[in-house]
Amino acid sequence: MLFLTFKRRVFMKKLGLSDILKTERCILKIPEESETEEVWDLIDDEVSHFMNFERWNNSDFILKRIQRIRKEAEQWKWWYTMVYLKDYTCIGQFWIPALNDETNNIEIGFWIWKKYWGKWYITECLEKIKYTAFRELWVETIHLTVNPDNMNCKKVANKCWLSYDGTLKKWTKIKWVLIDTEFYSITKEEYLWII
Repeated sequence: MLFLTFKRRVFMKKLGLSDILKTERCILKIPEESETEEVWDLIDDEVSHFMNFERWNNSDFILKRIQRIRKEAEQWKWWYTMVYLKDYTCIGQFWIPALNDETNNIEIGFWIWKKYWGKWYITECLEKIKYTAFRELWVETIHLTVNPDNMNCKKVANKCWLSYDGTLKKWTKIKWVLIDTEFYSITKEEYLWII
Protein backbone atom coordinates (compact mmCIF):
# COMPACT_ATOMS: atom_id res chain seq x y z
CA MET A 1 0.00 0.00 0.00
CA LEU A 2 2.87 2.36 0.74
CA PHE A 3 4.22 1.83 -2.80
CA LEU A 4 0.79 2.50 -4.29
CA THR A 5 0.54 5.76 -2.36
CA PHE A 6 4.01 6.66 -3.57
CA LYS A 7 2.93 6.01 -7.17
CA ARG A 8 -0.04 8.33 -6.74
CA ARG A 9 2.16 11.07 -5.30
CA VAL A 10 4.64 10.75 -8.17
CA PHE A 11 1.79 10.79 -10.68
CA MET A 12 0.21 13.91 -9.21
CA LYS A 13 3.60 15.56 -8.80
CA LYS A 14 4.24 14.96 -12.49
CA LEU A 15 0.95 16.73 -13.24
CA GLY A 16 1.13 19.07 -10.28
CA LEU A 17 1.24 22.75 -9.49
CA SER A 18 4.87 23.10 -10.52
CA ASP A 19 4.52 21.29 -13.84
CA ILE A 20 3.05 22.47 -17.12
CA LEU A 21 2.24 20.30 -20.11
CA LYS A 22 2.87 21.93 -23.49
CA THR A 23 1.73 20.99 -26.96
CA GLU A 24 2.54 22.64 -30.26
CA ARG A 25 -0.24 25.20 -29.82
CA CYS A 26 -1.42 24.88 -26.22
CA ILE A 27 -0.31 25.04 -22.60
CA LEU A 28 -2.03 23.04 -19.87
CA LYS A 29 -1.60 24.36 -16.34
CA ILE A 30 -3.50 24.80 -13.11
CA PRO A 31 -5.23 28.21 -13.05
CA GLU A 32 -4.18 31.07 -10.82
CA GLU A 33 -6.64 32.99 -8.67
CA SER A 34 -5.86 36.08 -10.75
CA GLU A 35 -7.44 34.34 -13.77
CA THR A 36 -10.94 34.19 -12.24
CA GLU A 37 -12.55 36.68 -14.62
CA GLU A 38 -10.99 35.06 -17.67
CA VAL A 39 -12.33 31.63 -16.68
CA TRP A 40 -15.74 33.14 -15.89
CA ASP A 41 -15.90 34.64 -19.38
CA LEU A 42 -15.46 31.18 -20.91
CA ILE A 43 -18.55 29.53 -19.44
CA ASP A 44 -21.54 29.80 -21.73
CA ASP A 45 -24.78 27.87 -22.09
CA GLU A 46 -23.45 25.83 -25.03
CA VAL A 47 -20.65 24.50 -22.82
CA SER A 48 -22.63 24.04 -19.61
CA HIS A 49 -25.34 22.11 -21.46
CA PHE A 50 -23.10 19.02 -21.34
CA MET A 51 -21.77 19.53 -17.82
CA ASN A 52 -22.81 18.78 -14.24
CA PHE A 53 -23.58 22.38 -13.36
CA GLU A 54 -25.78 25.20 -14.48
CA ARG A 55 -24.11 28.30 -15.90
CA TRP A 56 -21.73 29.45 -13.13
CA ASN A 57 -23.57 32.48 -11.87
CA ASN A 58 -20.80 34.77 -10.62
CA SER A 59 -17.06 35.26 -10.53
CA ASP A 60 -16.94 34.67 -6.75
CA PHE A 61 -18.03 31.08 -7.40
CA ILE A 62 -15.26 30.72 -10.00
CA LEU A 63 -12.67 32.09 -7.55
CA LYS A 64 -13.73 29.54 -4.90
CA ARG A 65 -13.57 26.78 -7.50
CA ILE A 66 -10.03 27.77 -8.54
CA GLN A 67 -8.99 27.84 -4.87
CA ARG A 68 -10.42 24.34 -4.43
CA ILE A 69 -8.71 23.13 -7.61
CA ARG A 70 -5.34 24.33 -6.35
CA LYS A 71 -5.88 22.82 -2.89
CA GLU A 72 -6.88 19.42 -4.31
CA ALA A 73 -3.86 19.41 -6.59
CA GLU A 74 -1.60 20.11 -3.62
CA GLN A 75 -3.23 17.19 -1.77
CA TRP A 76 -2.69 14.87 -4.77
CA LYS A 77 -6.44 14.32 -5.28
CA TRP A 78 -7.17 15.83 -8.69
CA TRP A 79 -5.43 17.54 -11.55
CA TYR A 80 -7.65 20.26 -12.97
CA THR A 81 -5.94 22.25 -15.66
CA MET A 82 -6.98 25.12 -17.85
CA VAL A 83 -6.05 25.01 -21.52
CA TYR A 84 -4.29 28.08 -22.83
CA LEU A 85 -3.06 29.12 -26.22
CA LYS A 86 0.58 30.17 -26.46
CA ASP A 87 -0.44 33.79 -25.82
CA TYR A 88 -2.07 32.59 -22.56
CA THR A 89 -5.61 33.02 -23.84
CA CYS A 90 -7.67 30.59 -21.76
CA ILE A 91 -9.85 28.39 -23.99
CA GLY A 92 -11.03 25.43 -21.88
CA GLN A 93 -10.30 22.84 -19.20
CA PHE A 94 -9.14 19.26 -18.62
CA TRP A 95 -9.58 17.35 -15.38
CA ILE A 96 -8.09 14.07 -14.23
CA PRO A 97 -8.71 12.34 -10.91
CA ALA A 98 -5.64 10.95 -9.19
CA LEU A 99 -4.28 7.68 -10.52
CA ASN A 100 -6.35 4.73 -9.30
CA ASP A 101 -3.96 2.89 -6.98
CA GLU A 102 -5.32 -0.59 -7.71
CA THR A 103 -5.76 -0.49 -11.48
CA ASN A 104 -3.39 2.29 -12.64
CA ASN A 105 -6.28 3.78 -14.63
CA ILE A 106 -7.33 7.39 -15.05
CA GLU A 107 -10.56 8.97 -16.21
CA ILE A 108 -10.44 12.28 -18.05
CA GLY A 109 -12.93 14.98 -18.86
CA PHE A 110 -12.73 18.26 -20.74
CA TRP A 111 -14.60 21.21 -22.14
CA ILE A 112 -13.70 24.02 -24.50
CA TRP A 113 -15.32 27.35 -25.26
CA LYS A 114 -17.54 27.18 -28.35
CA LYS A 115 -15.44 29.81 -30.14
CA TYR A 116 -12.62 27.23 -30.30
CA TRP A 117 -14.65 24.17 -31.34
CA GLY A 118 -13.47 22.38 -34.47
CA LYS A 119 -9.87 23.60 -34.27
CA TRP A 120 -8.44 20.35 -32.83
CA TYR A 121 -7.10 21.99 -29.66
CA ILE A 122 -8.64 19.35 -27.36
CA THR A 123 -7.43 16.55 -29.63
CA GLU A 124 -3.91 17.95 -29.48
CA CYS A 125 -4.03 18.23 -25.67
CA LEU A 126 -5.47 14.74 -25.25
CA GLU A 127 -2.67 13.31 -27.37
CA LYS A 128 -0.15 15.00 -25.07
CA ILE A 129 -1.90 13.61 -21.99
CA LYS A 130 -1.90 10.13 -23.55
CA TYR A 131 1.81 10.39 -24.32
CA THR A 132 2.65 11.57 -20.79
CA ALA A 133 0.39 9.00 -19.12
CA PHE A 134 1.53 5.98 -21.11
CA ARG A 135 5.19 6.83 -21.76
CA GLU A 136 6.25 8.60 -18.57
CA LEU A 137 3.83 7.40 -15.87
CA TRP A 138 2.35 4.10 -14.71
CA VAL A 139 -1.03 4.50 -16.41
CA GLU A 140 -2.51 1.32 -17.93
CA THR A 141 -5.83 2.65 -19.27
CA ILE A 142 -7.36 6.06 -19.97
CA HIS A 143 -11.16 6.29 -19.74
CA LEU A 144 -13.44 9.00 -21.10
CA THR A 145 -17.12 9.40 -20.24
CA VAL A 146 -19.29 11.13 -22.83
CA ASN A 147 -22.79 12.58 -22.93
CA PRO A 148 -24.49 10.70 -25.84
CA ASP A 149 -25.66 14.04 -27.31
CA ASN A 150 -22.15 15.51 -27.35
CA MET A 151 -21.08 14.76 -30.91
CA ASN A 152 -17.92 16.88 -30.66
CA CYS A 153 -16.66 14.86 -27.71
CA LYS A 154 -17.30 11.64 -29.62
CA LYS A 155 -15.27 13.01 -32.53
CA VAL A 156 -12.37 13.73 -30.18
CA ALA A 157 -12.55 10.18 -28.80
CA ASN A 158 -12.45 8.74 -32.33
CA LYS A 159 -9.61 11.01 -33.50
CA CYS A 160 -7.58 9.97 -30.45
CA TRP A 161 -8.23 6.25 -31.01
CA LEU A 162 -10.33 5.70 -27.90
CA SER A 163 -12.67 2.79 -28.49
CA TYR A 164 -16.35 2.78 -27.55
CA ASP A 165 -16.91 0.43 -24.60
CA GLY A 166 -20.65 0.76 -24.10
CA THR A 167 -23.42 2.85 -22.57
CA LEU A 168 -24.71 2.86 -19.01
CA LYS A 169 -28.33 3.92 -18.63
CA LYS A 170 -29.03 6.93 -16.38
CA TRP A 171 -25.43 7.00 -15.12
CA THR A 172 -24.85 10.77 -14.85
CA LYS A 173 -26.97 13.58 -13.48
CA ILE A 174 -26.92 16.84 -15.46
CA LYS A 175 -29.20 19.70 -14.50
CA TRP A 176 -31.06 17.42 -12.08
CA VAL A 177 -31.85 14.84 -14.77
CA LEU A 178 -30.30 11.37 -14.97
CA ILE A 179 -28.89 10.72 -18.44
CA ASP A 180 -27.18 7.85 -20.21
CA THR A 181 -23.38 7.92 -20.39
CA GLU A 182 -21.13 6.47 -23.07
CA PHE A 183 -17.73 5.08 -22.12
CA TYR A 184 -14.58 5.19 -24.26
CA SER A 185 -11.07 3.97 -23.44
CA ILE A 186 -7.58 3.22 -24.68
CA THR A 187 -5.02 0.94 -23.04
CA LYS A 188 -1.27 1.35 -22.96
CA GLU A 189 -0.91 -1.68 -25.26
CA GLU A 190 -3.33 -0.22 -27.79
CA TYR A 191 -1.58 3.13 -27.68
CA LEU A 192 1.89 1.63 -28.21
CA TRP A 193 0.56 -0.55 -31.03
CA ILE A 194 -1.06 2.44 -32.80
CA ILE A 195 2.01 4.64 -32.69
